[in-house]
Amino acid sequence: MFPGALNLLTIHIESEDDPEILEEAYRLRYSVYCEETHFLNKDDYPSGIESDQYDVFSEHVVSLNMQGDNRITAGTVRLVKYSEPLGFPTNEHYAKLYELLSPRNKNEIAEISRLCISKEYRRRLAPKDGLYGIESYLEEQKDERRRYPVILLHLFKKMYVTSNKYGIKYWIASMEETLFRVLDMYAITFEHLGEDTIEYYGKVRLFIAEVNKIEERMSVKRPDLWPFFKL
Repeated sequence: MFPGALNLLTIHIESEDDPEILEEAYRLRYSVYCEETHFLNKDDYPSGIESDQYDVFSEHVVSLNMQGDNRITAGTVRLVKYSEPLGFPTNEHYAKLYELLSPRNKNEIAEISRLCISKEYRRRLAPKDGLYGIESYLEEQKDERRRYPVILLHLFKKMYVTSNKYGIKYWIASMEETLFRVLDMYAITFEHLGEDTIEYYGKVRLFIAEVNKIEERMSVKRPDLWPFFKL
């Protein structure tokens, strides 16, 4: 589907399924959130593993670049399901969250969280292409190898498949406008939820997407992507 040198295997794992791969994902999170962006204090994670209380209530997705017998963790993300008493991570930063989500069933919602793409692959994609390796995709791409943010799309495809499997009908995400715009280019369409800017690892907005509308929109807006996404 995608030209280029990456040989990606993107998998869904639950917290007890494959502890070795899950630890690799946590190490990537440490690299991005503690060492690169300093969103989190690395002294709080002396083992080099970034994990928190929400992980046991999450569906984890990991994208691996397979190179012969070796694998490199290229990206990861989690879908945090609602739990008592934790709720969703954004609620720690935005008191209006549940008011805005009403009357939707919280057990049919998952929060997209800890989206990380390895710095090595962002550098490979383009210099200074932002935390997710996406900024240059807002410009017209003439290079066939630069038409798609491949790792990002692999992660979202697996989240889509996992959400359908577990009856997750809505995604919420606290994210930057740039990520919102890039996802919309590829028919992964979110809507603003509320008018406020949230201080949550930088200034972000709250967004929501209906999972079942991805098929409808992508099959029309991006028929080049839909055969890949629905597999």
